[in-house]
Amino acid sequence: MEVALDFLLSNFDRQNRLKESKLRQEVNGLEYLCLQPLPSPRRRENSFDARYLSRAEVAFVLIAREGLPSG
Repeated sequence: MEVALDFLLSNFDRQNRLKESKLRQEVNGLEYLCLQPLPSPRRRENSFDARYLSRAEVAFVLIAREGLPSG
């Protein structure tokens, strides 16, 4: 599962769907990713504000949008 998370998280920039504004931040002792959607008027219905998502939450959103990574 950790390998799948790393694979999904490493593809953010390559897919140009999300921009990592800050990689990691500690919130109440938990590691969170701080992400901002890229501004895109065409894809506004698919954008979301993901400022404080855990790695598992990010993976859930990506799997829901992109499907499981193959390989």
